[in-house]
Parts: sequence; structure tokens; C-alpha cells
Amino acid sequence: MRKFLIVLFSFVIITAFGITASAFDDMPDNWATPALKSAVENGLLTGDGNLLKPDDYITRAQMSAVMVRAFGAVEEKDLSEFTDVSKSAWYYSYLARAYQMNIFLGDGAGHMTPNDCVTREQAFTVLSRVLCLKDGNAVSLEKFDDFALVSEWAKGAVSAMVENGYVNGSNGRLDPKSYITRAQFAQLMYNVFSLYIDSATDLAKLDDVKGNVVLRCALPLENISFEHDIVIGDGVSSPLGFLPFKDVSVTGRIVVRAGICLDFDGKAGEIVSNTENVKLILSKDSVVSDISLSGLNSSIQKEADDVTTLPETPPVDSDEEEDLWTDFH
Repeated sequence: MRKFLIVLFSFVIITAFGITASAFDDMPDNWATPALKSAVENGLLTGDGNLLKPDDYITRAQMSAVMVRAFGAVEEKDLSEFTDVSKSAWYYSYLARAYQMNIFLGDGAGHMTPNDCVTREQAFTVLSRVLCLKDGNAVSLEKFDDFALVSEWAKGAVSAMVENGYVNGSNGRLDPKSYITRAQFAQLMYNVFSLYIDSATDLAKLDDVKGNVVLRCALPLENISFEHDIVIGDGVSSPLGFLPFKDVSVTGRIVVRAGICLDFDGKAGEIVSNTENVKLILSKDSVVSDISLSGLNSSIQKEADDVTTLPETPPVDSDEEEDLWTDFH
């Protein structure tokens, strides 16, 4: 049984989402219902008036909104280089934050194409990128009848999603080039994330969690054992200057998406981040099987040791980058 001793600080903000699943006239009663209800209750999908439009294809702008909400991202990146993103558009701030999150990068020719629909392989790639997953082995795709349709640039990410059990296909197919609907994307998010933590009261739900969790507030954790991944959302920022994890045991990974100082005391399968300005302080007794901090200006410090600053990630060769993003930006 997991034990929880929560240290409460006055800066912990309790977030309540006012929209409920019953507010939508078109909420289906089928395979997607649990995922859609979760997406609504956790603020990922807000709908259009009283319509959720689950069978509509999700656009890049809509996906950016879902991802920004899922990880509580607040920092924006300048979009002035893109000619097809109006500052008056409802999605402008979402795309600016998604751009900062490195979810969508643009086509290299001044276009963000916010109204384009998203294919399944593109959606899988976005989630793999957000989770900092290592590329999988393309052999794992061969169990699907249409594995040859997966784009070369997407094979590593799609393989990683399959190998981690997040993508199972349907009737032996991946349908990588098909557009993904809002309901299907909600299901994908539901496959990957079981709980979004916005306050200390949410921690009581961990006993029933069967998947990864997203920490969306600066909540210190103490005396917690967890079997899956903990993702520290992009918007987490602690007034203390650091986020303490004390006596925390994570069988899976800790994915740090926020540029914070994580003061870690415990055990973890892996601590990984590709975010800039991440500082990791490890207690003398901490045991972490693998650490990968690839963001600029990131560092690792062991208690009583000097700080070790990681080298900057070498720039990607321009030809290689162009090939990688030919079909998906």
C-alpha cells in the first residue's frame, strides 16, 4: 500500500475545472466515453458551446490547446516568423506556448498551418516527443498489416509508443496516414496519462492509478511509491526556488518538462529532460538507474559535490534536420 505524507505549502494552488461531461449534448456512449469524460474533467477539451464534436478531426491548433492545458504550459515563444498565425485568432496563445514546448516547429517556410488536420502518426510523434521517449525499434511495427505506411521520419517515435503500450492499433492496423479525431486523440491521452495532479487532494487518487501522472502544480512529494512515470508539467514553478521530492520511489521515469530545480531524495528508474535550465540535486542516498538531461544550461549536483554542468547539445546538421521534418513540422 502506498503511504502519503504531504507537506503543504501556502503556494499550492488548487485548480477546479467548471465544465462537466454532462454539459455536452453530443457526449457519446461508446468506447470513447471514459476518455472524453477524463479530457473534459481535466480541462483538456472545452468544446464549442454545448458541443464536444468528438468525431471531428483534430487540427494542429486544437491539439496545441490540448497539450498546453494538459501540461499547464504558460511560457510563450514569439510567432512573428509565421505568416499564417493571426494574433486575433483564438489559438494564438496556445500555439505560442506549444511552439515553446517544441510540439510544433513550423515548416521552415514561415507557416505553422494551424488549421491543418493531424494524422495518427503525427499525433503519436507529438506524444513521444513530449514524453522524451527514446526511439523504438521499427521491428516492433511489423505486427501491424500496414507497418510499411509509417513515414520514415515517424518510425522511431511510433515504435516507441507501441513498445511502451500506448498504441495498440485497431484490427491489426495503425492507419498512420489517417487523420485522428478528437475522440481518438482523447483516447490516446487517456492511454498515456491516468491522473493530472492539481492539488494535494489529487494524491489520494494515486492508489487507483494504472498509468502515468502529470504534476501540474508545485507540490512537494514525500514518502510516495509509484510504479509508472511522473511528468512534471511545463508550467510548474516553485516560489521556493526548488521542488523537493523526499523519500520518493518511482519504478518508472521522472520526466522533467519544467525548467526547475528538482531536489530529489529517493529511487527512480530514470530522470529525463530535454528542457533548458533544469537543475537536479541528488541526495547522497539517492539511487537513479539513468539520468539524461539534454537541455541547455542543465546540471546535476550530488549532495556535498560540486555542480556538474552538462555540455550543450550539438547542433543538428541542417541537411539532417530538413530530412527529418519534411513531412511533419
